[in-house]
Amino acid sequence: MNTTRVILTCALKEYLASFRLLLGFIIVVFLMASGALIYSLRYQQEILEYRGVLADLDDRIRKESQSLAGVVTMGLEAYRRPSVLQFVVDGGEETLPNRIPYTVNLWMSPAREGGVNYMLPPFEGLDWDFIVRVILSFVAIALTYDAVSGERERGILRLIMANPVPRDKFLTGKLLAGLIALCIPLLLGALISVAILTLFGGIRLAGGDLIRLLIHLLTSAAYLSLFVLLGLIVSILARRSASSLVLLLLIWVCLVVAIPGMARPLATIAREIPSRQEFDDEVSQIFNDVLKEYEGKDVSHAPLNVAPIDESEFRWAEMMDKVDEREQEVVDHYWMMKMGQAAFARKIAMISPAGLYQRAGQDLTNSGLVRQEEFARSVKTSREALASFGREMDAKDPASPHILYRPWYMSQRPVDPDIVPRYREEVGGGGGKGLSQGLVGALWLLSEALVLFVIAHVAFLRSDVR
Repeated sequence: MNTTRVILTCALKEYLASFRLLLGFIIVVFLMASGALIYSLRYQQEILEYRGVLADLDDRIRKESQSLAGVVTMGLEAYRRPSVLQFVVDGGEETLPNRIPYTVNLWMSPAREGGVNYMLPPFEGLDWDFIVRVILSFVAIALTYDAVSGERERGILRLIMANPVPRDKFLTGKLLAGLIALCIPLLLGALISVAILTLFGGIRLAGGDLIRLLIHLLTSAAYLSLFVLLGLIVSILARRSASSLVLLLLIWVCLVVAIPGMARPLATIAREIPSRQEFDDEVSQIFNDVLKEYEGKDVSHAPLNVAPIDESEFRWAEMMDKVDEREQEVVDHYWMMKMGQAAFARKIAMISPAGLYQRAGQDLTNSGLVRQEEFARSVKTSREALASFGREMDAKDPASPHILYRPWYMSQRPVDPDIVPRYREEVGGGGGKGLSQGLVGALWLLSEALVLFVIAHVAFLRSDVR
């Protein structure tokens, strides 16, 4: 242990005194502080818009509550609450759908409300995920490319190995020194980010949020250890530092840029889905197809105040229920195809440590695809609650013909707007599944680091120190 500590201390002092780490330190801290400021301003704007649309929705419900039929059958919209952890992992928060229109009979595909100008070119946000995944991983390569080969070239490695220094302890000391050197700017930048968001951004992080932050930082350390180990392995195998640097740059581009970048086009080719126009055409055709099934049957209908109820109204309601059911099947199928395509792209990206780290971060902070899945599920639950509310209230009115969820044929009694079910996303809720998936991703990163650790030790034990 003393030998490892001596090697760690010497290597860490060398790293801390290097211009490479100083430059990386300045860039990382500056970007994390700038990202926190940008996200705090964006969050304030998004939360104001979110509260505004909820207030508008409450006003609409209050106006329609003059009759149960009106309030139950009105078109509603569910809005996704802005995430307080988007500064950690954005997960496409600025462009992903944040609104789902629905009625008691049907929920439609998610859409986007507000947000930035779609004409603006897309760039990755300055979240912690980008800074660690791209910037710090590159700094790890820059720090370690000559960790062994450089000392071999200068003759220092031969002198060290001439003493009773176990090779495994030498390598462990180098690994820990590199990891600690990278974690210093990461932790300082994280503290500055949280301070800016709390003091100036008005963002309050709950206990669960802080736990997710801590787990994400530990996951970041596991991810960075992969690149430190890659740097050590290549530095051991390469005879010259220049060769080590070139090879590591190629590996970094492949793992961080190329493989994740190919995920989207490959998923688009492998999992082709219908266009939006094809989807709309299929939905539009459903009514005509069902209408043909009722050809020759009396499906005439009129409001209660126009004509008395007879079999034709019940038959018409049955026909419309079939239309809604088949439209929902098409909507669900289209949504599942889109989610499947996105999930397939993530699987391709996860071949690289960068893709795996990004996936783990999104799951840990409940952003990206995992939050979209939870959003859709919770809207369906809210719709079912509204249907149950309408059914129970309508059953209490003996004057109603009880043709459910049709505006002219349900109870016309007024209802208290405050008891009408509506979608509200719980603050900090809906992330249990994502948290467990994120922990699995973190364990995968740690497993890969252990494999590289073994490879590095084997390579160093068999290397020539001359």
